[in-house]
Amino acid sequence: MELTEIREQISRVDAELLRLFLERMALSEQVSAYKAAHGLPILCAEREREILANVAEKSGEYACYAQRFFSTLMELSRRRQAELLPASAKILVLNGSNMNLLGVREPELYGGRTYADLLDMVRREADNLGVAVDFFQSNHEGALVDAIQEAYFDKTDGIIFNPAAYTHTSVAILDALKATAIPTVEVHVTNPDTREDFRHVSYIRSAVIATIRGHGLEGYLEALRLLAEYVKIPSPMSEKGTD
Repeated sequence: MELTEIREQISRVDAELLRLFLERMALSEQVSAYKAAHGLPILCAEREREILANVAEKSGEYACYAQRFFSTLMELSRRRQAELLPASAKILVLNGSNMNLLGVREPELYGGRTYADLLDMVRREADNLGVAVDFFQSNHEGALVDAIQEAYFDKTDGIIFNPAAYTHTSVAILDALKATAIPTVEVHVTNPDTREDFRHVSYIRSAVIATIRGHGLEGYLEALRLLAEYVKIPSPMSEKGTD
């Protein structure tokens, strides 16, 4: 078979995949409406595990690729459902200097997972809780102050904040948090109290409702759940429903 013929067949397969993808997304929107009507959570982990196990069983030597494909597909379905379901609150996840270098920066302290991994983790948990999340990261103090002020005018319900090095230096960030009075949870991947002396001081500590430190990236998920409870977001029902 000539290369052009192979490419034509691939194009036909791609066209069919696109048709099926659009059909599946439309079905996901129907699922979203059903879940909204019955108070069901977006995430159904047991159902997703069953799908991936079935995919692996039927995919032979392509099992790992097929599982990645379907994992992405289910994530897109969850995101679409989250867009359609009314969110109970809006949370800003704010990160300071060098947090964009997760996975590169001192992996013996911060681990090997990347900033993109962190965002994916938080999005997944936000979907499960039924909250909307926005993200902002900057290496510049003024940009972080601006983000806090913008969150106030955007009527953001809560902030998850890792100021990184600015934790120990920034009066400006403290003043922004005090001025806006947005419920904020301070998060640190490591425990600053066990590191250099200068890291033992947190300027923002007096302006936050809680501090989570030394729990790795999972600390962000703890902060998200804490804020959800703090702003009176109803917890989703236990895993039910189908995707």
